[in-house]
Amino acid sequence: MKIRLVTLLPLSLAILQSLTIACGTQPGVVILAPRSEDSSEIKSSKNLVQTLQGDGRFSILVTAVKAAGLVEVLGGSSTYTVFAPSNKAFEALPAGTLDSLLKPENKEKLKAILLYHVAAGELKAADVLKEKTITTAQGKPVSVNAAGVKINNSGIVKTDILADNGIIHEIDAVLLPPDEKSGDSIAADEAMMKPAVAAPKSLAAALEAEPRFSILLAAVKAAGLAETLSGSGSFTVFAPSNKAFEALPAGTVESLLKPENKEKLRSVLLYHVAAGSLKAADVLSKSSIVTVQGKPVSINASMVKVNNASIIKTDIAAGNGIIHEIDSVLLPPADTCEKMISSAH
Repeated sequence: MKIRLVTLLPLSLAILQSLTIACGTQPGVVILAPRSEDSSEIKSSKNLVQTLQGDGRFSILVTAVKAAGLVEVLGGSSTYTVFAPSNKAFEALPAGTLDSLLKPENKEKLKAILLYHVAAGELKAADVLKEKTITTAQGKPVSVNAAGVKINNSGIVKTDILADNGIIHEIDAVLLPPDEKSGDSIAADEAMMKPAVAAPKSLAAALEAEPRFSILLAAVKAAGLAETLSGSGSFTVFAPSNKAFEALPAGTVESLLKPENKEKLRSVLLYHVAAGSLKAADVLSKSSIVTVQGKPVSINASMVKVNNASIIKTDIAAGNGIIHEIDSVLLPPADTCEKMISSAH
């Protein structure tokens, strides 16, 4: 490591100046921080996919890796360097882009994009910044700006995350490879970038637009919360699908929808709502979130869960907030749950 750092001395002033600017909005993040010789040799027991999976910042990238069929490649015996876009990097793409790329018919396009973030061998930060270009597994090179600490136009925000078959460097923007015909980046592909549908004006409208939330919408109306979710306030909704409601004990939903149980239903639904618009990355950066009902829900970033419910689709945007689909109904603390379940029988 000492030898590598010496080779960077001519660039040190430029890099330090860039890091001062880059880290100004990320307190506590230190790029290229010197490490002891012993610590730099410590290898993780996890492969690249497992390492990404264990870090909530990369949950979208992991989903994309699975959709592109690259788990075996990045989890195998070959050694790679991965320039890993964070969740925020993916969320900065034009609306609808990620959903489009994750469709089965776009698997090859997604695979090309992801391989453009991968290079053969283990290149630590010092090795990366010595190069002007690096050839990717996709076949096209990425450019390296040592003074700006960038790969193409993406800033490197955290370096040298070790895995047993390579190394990861976190970046703040998705790298888009050049188009074979025009030479322009895939960002110019209008079919991929064009939003499929404009975001609904309200959370209630967003739920109404998706048949899989029909039971939730009926419950929202029965609880008198439709106006709240259509108003000017901004909310995050953890939305149980119809399957989630159908998994409750028989008779529970019917009982909750009765007029005499309106307040009980209202309490359950508000336990699925948080103030403000929290994107997936914001949710997974927390250990708990206080709900509008008053009680907190716990967040498990590594498992991508709210309480015991898995988050199965994220960042469904509306004009006054955001929706994350979950696979189980969240039940408030025991006293409320017991009364709710018992009243159904």
